[in-house]
Amino acid sequence: MEKETVKEDEDVKESVKAYIDNLNPLEKIAYDIAVARLKTSFDIEKSIGFKSKKST
Repeated sequence: MEKETVKEDEDVKESVKAYIDNLNPLEKIAYDIAVARLKTSFDIEKSIGFKSKKST
């Protein structure tokens, strides 16, 4: 069970990294602002953009 959780965490981290790497310049600016302003309140995994990319 613990190994599955670690694997899922790694998969999510890879998905987040791939998502951020594929943002266009305007989306990257918006992402940077969200991270800077919202700090720990910002969760990319809960963002609309990440959820929609993940479901496609």
